[in-house]
Amino acid sequence: MSDELRGKRIAFLATHGVEEAELTEPWVALAAAGADLELVSVEPGEIDAMNHRERADSFAVDTVVANADVQNYDGLVLPGAAADANRLRADAAAVRFVKSFVERAKPVASMSSGQRDLHAFCARAIALFAGPAAPRV
Repeated sequence: MSDELRGKRIAFLATHGVEEAELTEPWVALAAAGADLELVSVEPGEIDAMNHRERADSFAVDTVVANADVQNYDGLVLPGAAADANRLRADAAAVRFVKSFVERAKPVASMSSGQRDLHAFCARAIALFAGPAAPRV
């Protein structure tokens, strides 16, 4: 086991519909590197992951995104899945959370549809928080 991420706290932002492998595989790798990990979501309780179109395991949420402070994290992981991304992009607290990582130049990792979602989060953040004269995308 490596200690290269010991003392680093990484948030995984996901909700119902996240692709299980895109949540669990980076989670295992980062944990093996010594990182402290938290599952952040829009609601407390558990989220249901998917294995393509089939329901997979459930995962306990550590922190609700509305209560999460980006200053407490060293990085962010955005696992992908179409249903997951749609739910997250519709949540203003989730958009603010992602936007805060980008503004602070903190590392953000995204997989699969998570890469497209990162762009969408940033575009929505501009529309939500820049005021009435902001370009709408």
